[in-house]
Amino acid sequence: MSFKRNDVQEFIEAELGCFDITHWASYKSALEQWEITASNIGKIQTCINSDVQSYFFKAFQSFVQAIHEIDNKRYAWSIVKLYYTVFYLLRCEILLSNHIIVRCKTLYYAKVNVGERVSSFNPNKFKGDHQLTIALGEKLYTSSELIDPILGNKINGENAYMWFMSNRDRVNYQMKDFSDPVCDSSLSHIISYFDNKEIVNLFSFYNTKTDYSICFDVDHALLAIPYMKLVSVYKRVSNTLIITDESKQKFIETSKLLFDLGLRRTDINNLIK
Repeated sequence: MSFKRNDVQEFIEAELGCFDITHWASYKSALEQWEITASNIGKIQTCINSDVQSYFFKAFQSFVQAIHEIDNKRYAWSIVKLYYTVFYLLRCEILLSNHIIVRCKTLYYAKVNVGERVSSFNPNKFKGDHQLTIALGEKLYTSSELIDPILGNKINGENAYMWFMSNRDRVNYQMKDFSDPVCDSSLSHIISYFDNKEIVNLFSFYNTKTDYSICFDVDHALLAIPYMKLVSVYKRVSNTLIITDESKQKFIETSKLLFDLGLRRTDINNLIK
């Protein structure tokens, strides 16, 4: 099956002369010698802008689908989609921190400056794209290269994103059966807002928590973290989003789900202003 992958990944593969993804692993040594130069940095930045937009729209679609599923008592997959909202937004924020991620057997990253080369990132206790992305985000945050209030605190002593991923794994892999239509215990505190058609009030309440403390309250974290991150990233990228016919159609169709939940255009505008 042929499909479009991240622009940064495809650009670097093409720069190294790899046009068949099945052979990419053999370019590992070449990748480690590849360098950001004055002649390619502009093209890399264009790729970053494109990938940020793609990740943001995937996050937006995932979040809206998730809250629509909560409203329809499909709780299990809503948790999975809320997690993916967070993952896509974290990838956005890594790119916005002026870093790129490249995959070749393991994860590589680089700061986008002339003369920089990619470095492998493979801490022993982490595996897979998701754990490695979260760990990289925390590394960049610790070195003050990435701004993310969610990484400034923990939930039950655990990195908030790792805690979130554990909830995805619990639903997706560990539970014998989905709880639907019975509300998952992790969402039990917020379900009354959906039942009473008070989602706008709930999100308005989250907006008052400018210190992000609500994101570390286990009664709210599964909804508050993706909501707060989505609004935060939107404010950072809204002026640079390129609305194509395709993305406009995606936005219109996804927004219809918000209208189904009783949100009006004025409600949405007030929440993100």
